[in-house]
Amino acid sequence: MLVTGVVKTMTAESAQRAALGAGAIVIDVLSVDDGRAPYQRIERIRNLRPDMVLISGGTEGGTTTHLLDMAETLYAASPRPRLGQDYKLPVIYAGNSEAREGVGEVLADKTALTFVDNLRPTLEKENLVPAREEIHRLFLEHVMAQAPGYDKLLDWVSAPIMPTPMAVGEMVQAAARRRNASVVAVEIGGATTNVFSV
Repeated sequence: MLVTGVVKTMTAESAQRAALGAGAIVIDVLSVDDGRAPYQRIERIRNLRPDMVLISGGTEGGTTTHLLDMAETLYAASPRPRLGQDYKLPVIYAGNSEAREGVGEVLADKTALTFVDNLRPTLEKENLVPAREEIHRLFLEHVMAQAPGYDKLLDWVSAPIMPTPMAVGEMVQAAARRRNASVVAVEIGGATTNVFSV
């Protein structure tokens, strides 16, 4: 997953926390102040060919131009799909709501664009849950759907399938509630190692 933000030490870090908290493998973090020229960002996106992109930035009432610039960078990069020719790259927009319309005009035709609440509505507050939930949903819908046998697995189970980090996170929360205690868990997976604390 590729994540973007306006300021590297603020919204880009929040976007990275949201993605990592959802169990994603973050392949790069782009920001307006990351020291790269626009053409370098475009080249990087093309070379990475991410499965999914999270665009964040701008507190509510804050910048919109930088978000439109990042959307245009993604549009110019036009990353080729890794999961089939008819596949549109899932892009989650979790930035300043005032830029939604402009970002939609740039990306809606070329990507599978979805909007969630701003993950950094103010400088002091993070709201990572909506972005995390959307990452989970898109992972199952776009990435796991390409896995061999996934459609058979859906027929076998009666409950919704969850990405492993989401399931482990819910188990840790349930254990903390049940014991009325603080809980720390480490889950070592095939692609990531996740640490949960409640």
